Amino acid sequence: MIAIPTNPLRLLPAFGLVASLLACSSDAELQSYRASIPARQNVAQWSTLAPLAAFEPLRPLVSVPDPRSLAARAAGLRQRARGLQGPVISPVRRRAMVLALRTYGHR
Repeated sequence: MIAIPTNPLRLLPAFGLVASLLACSSDAELQSYRASIPARQNVAQWSTLAPLAAFEPLRPLVSVPDPRSLAARAAGLRQRARGLQGPVISPVRRRAMVLALRTYGHR
C-alpha cells in the first residue's frame, strides 16, 4: 500500500523532481511532442536549443592573482578591520541611550 502524505508541502520535492526531469528533454523529444498537439493549439514556433559549447567562451578564465594587488587588498582589509574594532555606537548616542534607560527604566 502506498502512503499518501497528508501535508501538501511534502509533495513539493516530488513535483520539483518531475519538473526538473521534464526540463531535461531533448529537441527531438520536443518535436515529437509538438506533432501530438492539435493544429489549432500548435500555432507558436518552438525555439531551437543552443548547444552548451556555444557558451564555453563566456566562462571567466581563472588567473593567478598578482602578489602586489593581493598585498594592497590585504592592507585595505586590515585598515577596515581596525575601523571596526572600536565602539559601534558614538559616545554622544551612547550617553543619550544610557540617559533614556535611566529615565524610563528597563525591564
